[in-house]
Amino acid sequence: YRQQTGFLVCAALKRHERLKETPVILMGDTVTTGARERAQACGAETMIAKPIEWPEFLALVDRLAPPATTRTPDDSRTDL
Repeated sequence: YRQQTGFLVCAALKRHERLKETPVILMGDTVTTGARERAQACGAETMIAKPIEWPEFLALVDRLAPPATTRTPDDSRTDL
C-alpha cells in the first residue's frame, strides 16, 4: 500500500487526457508558501487551509466550475 497525497492525486488527474482540465482545489492542515508552490507545480488551481470556511469554499468552487452550458452529455461517463 502506498499512501496517496493530494499532490500525487492532482498530478495524476492533470496527466489524464479526459480529466486534465478538471479544476483541483487541494486542502491541508497547514498551508505554507512551500505547500502552495507544490500545489501549483502539480497543477492545482489553489490550496486552502482546513478547517474550511464553507461560504468562501463554495464561492471558490463556483468561480472554478465550468458553466453548465459548456458540459456535454458525454461528461457523465463513468468509465474513466
